[in-house]
Amino acid sequence: MNEMNEMNEMNEMNENIENIENNYLSYIHAYHHYPKIESPNCFLATITCYSKEKGFAENFNLAHFEHSFYTSNLDDFEFSGLHSNLAIEPEWDVSTTERVLEYRVIKRIRERYGVSISYKKYSDFLEYSSVIESHEGHLVSVIDPYYIEESSYFNKEHGFSVCIVNGVNEAEGTYSFIERKHKQSHITSERFKENFDSYLNNSGGIEVFFVNKIDLEFDVNSIDINRDFKRILNNLTSDKSHFGLKGLEGFINSYKKILEKDRAFLVPWTERCFGERDANAKFLYTLLAEEHELACMFKGHITALAESYEKLADLWRSFEMFHLFSVSNNHPNILKRNISILQDIYSLEEYTIHLIHNLCEQFDSL
Repeated sequence: MNEMNEMNEMNEMNENIENIENNYLSYIHAYHHYPKIESPNCFLATITCYSKEKGFAENFNLAHFEHSFYTSNLDDFEFSGLHSNLAIEPEWDVSTTERVLEYRVIKRIRERYGVSISYKKYSDFLEYSSVIESHEGHLVSVIDPYYIEESSYFNKEHGFSVCIVNGVNEAEGTYSFIERKHKQSHITSERFKENFDSYLNNSGGIEVFFVNKIDLEFDVNSIDINRDFKRILNNLTSDKSHFGLKGLEGFINSYKKILEKDRAFLVPWTERCFGERDANAKFLYTLLAEEHELACMFKGHITALAESYEKLADLWRSFEMFHLFSVSNNHPNILKRNISILQDIYSLEEYTIHLIHNLCEQFDSL
């Protein structure tokens, strides 16, 4: 009799525990791939990763062909936190969400892959939490690396990063999310609320991006690569001192002077120089793989240009890695190695212009 009572009590206890657990949200969407470091920026990397997981598109290689950049603060040799004021910035402006979403690459994702991207800003935490719940803990939002324990910015410097929220566990009081530089991470409910409050106080709310698949008919031959090439040439060969090759030359001269400060630091946006060159190589190789007629007519020239972009990506990546090492190890002297890398970059950027110019001439002669 006692054994029967004990068994009934145990069953009742297990049922009560199960009922309690069922009152908590618990979602997890495991990812086997993460936003790629070599992507031009964290937004594109995250949207691409999310879209692949949802089965919308394997990649967005044909959406990105960008090689326009400008330099800023060439005469400013001071620092803001971990970063120099001296910067080299691609044309794609990521300073506001509106500018990110209105840019050519996002429009081409819709036109060439049938994936639409929109957003909404939430200023009420309960409403924000409700949206996460309605998507079963799986959507694209933003996070401040200041609250990411794995980040070098943790409790040091506020920032902005687009992430995939891929799990909620209310019983444990945690949120799971994927951020490009830190892959799978977790954050407590308290820090998640602090992150929300930070965005609320600084920008009026926190943003959620809605990524959806739409019907599409697309012909790869509708891509006007001659027009793209001429757009790029206009920037790279500009007479303006802050644009293209002239801007890069000024950047190199200023960079030599800033190294005299003997300080470890990061240069804003140089990781995007690496990402854009890498994405351009993928764009050209994909054109050939998809049998774009004009590209295939000049397969050897297109391949040579793609290879040049791959080499440029490697050089810019090396430049960026020395900066990351200098900061993580407080080792400013290693940055002197970047002088020769920048000289190689300049020569190869110049050669890339030559290749593009030759292709434009051959296209125009048809």
